[in-house]
Amino acid sequence: MPGTLVFEGKATGTGLQDSGPNDAKKEFPDGVYHFLIEGWQDTLDASASDAKLMTFLEAKGAADVHKAFVGAIKSDGKATLGNRFTGYYTSSKITKMLDDEYTAKYAAKGIIVALSKLTVNPDKFEDRRFLWVELIDADAAGGYVPAQKVEGKSKGGATKKIVGELIEGALDLAF
Repeated sequence: MPGTLVFEGKATGTGLQDSGPNDAKKEFPDGVYHFLIEGWQDTLDASASDAKLMTFLEAKGAADVHKAFVGAIKSDGKATLGNRFTGYYTSSKITKMLDDEYTAKYAAKGIIVALSKLTVNPDKFEDRRFLWVELIDADAAGGYVPAQKVEGKSKGGATKKIVGELIEGALDLAF
């Protein structure tokens, strides 16, 4: 959905608006849509089927690609030992899906896709990892760069990806 992703907590970083210690948010420009995979609650189904997002995807002829991608996230994107501390989905598996298949499928429809991740309330025990997908209309917002993008092999992030997988694996085992 276009608009704003509200974190309901403290978050800092490029492209974020902070209205106080409990109100950080990310406002998306026109032509940039998003769906939340993971936040304070399981929102994947509701967020991925938002009416404005679906209208955009249908206009681009990408509704079937999106449905397949969301299905793949639900079936193959989960962390081995997911929990509220490290998350129930793993960015390394979702990045691999994007690199192996879905980035090209969305691009064929004129959509740039990016997986983004941010920790909310990083200085508190009640921290939470937010994981979302940004779908960028290449015609309307092609110059937009997602500041919280998780890098995959397409941007030279192979080493970062491997290290990230190792860290996520270690955290899975620790909890």
